[in-house]
Amino acid sequence: MKQFLISFLLCSTLALHARLPMRVADGGEPGKKNYAITFSASSLISFNSVDLRHSLPARPRFGMGGAMRFSIFISESFHLQTGLEVLSQGCSFETYYFAPGHSTLFDRSFGYVHRLRTYELYVPVLFRLGLAGNSSNSPKTVYVIGGWSPKLILAASTDIRSAGNGQGIWGGTTELEYENYFWGKQTGNVLMAGMGMEDRMGLKEKFITYEINYRYNLSRIRYQGNFNTNDLMIKNSCVSLSVGVRF
Repeated sequence: MKQFLISFLLCSTLALHARLPMRVADGGEPGKKNYAITFSASSLISFNSVDLRHSLPARPRFGMGGAMRFSIFISESFHLQTGLEVLSQGCSFETYYFAPGHSTLFDRSFGYVHRLRTYELYVPVLFRLGLAGNSSNSPKTVYVIGGWSPKLILAASTDIRSAGNGQGIWGGTTELEYENYFWGKQTGNVLMAGMGMEDRMGLKEKFITYEINYRYNLSRIRYQGNFNTNDLMIKNSCVSLSVGVRF
């Protein structure tokens, strides 16, 4: 399913790029494009809430990502966007570890630190509305953006250590499942909203883009540790800051 979805989206984007016409200015001469492609890299911070009956509050870890977005200009100020985005998020929390020789009771001892890292694929459908300037002739453009995206968990890993002395207990891949999933247990729904600015590079149809985005997961994720040593529900959101180039 993952390989099919990625291949389908890439082929669809390339085919659409090849078929979209140029804008035609007065007199029939080719004008400006009515589409654009943006490549960007981002850093992010995650916000995770857990059931405090079974864990101490989660702490954020550094995250990063990259994206390719395809924009269709419905008008000078209104754009429709889609593409592919890959993010890596991380958090840590102190909770149980129900494996032989370790946790045995729900006694709120929380003696183990779990460091969770996820790798995620987004396929957003976004609407962009310009607030100041336009894409044709302004040196700078300010806009807001919002929409929805499926979120596919490509992989997840965890590192489990003793909270007392930091000794490593176990590390490796872990299984994550959405409480309310979409297209499979590793696929959820995310709402996105943000704000950005484009800075034209001279007189060219190229821009440096700066964007801040908030992503809110509609469903909680079930964390199972080392093959069912844990059963912890995690609610996730994140804020990302990206810099890119629009062609």
